[in-house]
Amino acid sequence: MSKIAQENLTKIVNQIDKTIDDLAKKESQSNDEYVRKMLKKYLRAKSDLSLKGCDVDIVNLKKLLNGARGYMERSSDYSQRFLHEMGEAERLIKSL
Repeated sequence: MSKIAQENLTKIVNQIDKTIDDLAKKESQSNDEYVRKMLKKYLRAKSDLSLKGCDVDIVNLKKLLNGARGYMERSSDYSQRFLHEMGEAERLIKSL
């Protein structure tokens, strides 16, 4: 298991927080099951990061990958804020 550099950890935690906020807003407005599922995944990742910090298992973070794409396959509204935030989180995770 490789460690995450502190600088990258801070960026990922901040981005996951933004994504959680936007997913929670979307979930409260739409009651969409897929959004609820993604919100739970992001909350688990945040908890894992809080507990383990730089020692978090990157494989667990990679479980967040392709969530935005999965939603876009079900919806024609690509301009939603939470999708942008999910995409940015995925970009950061892929760079690890």
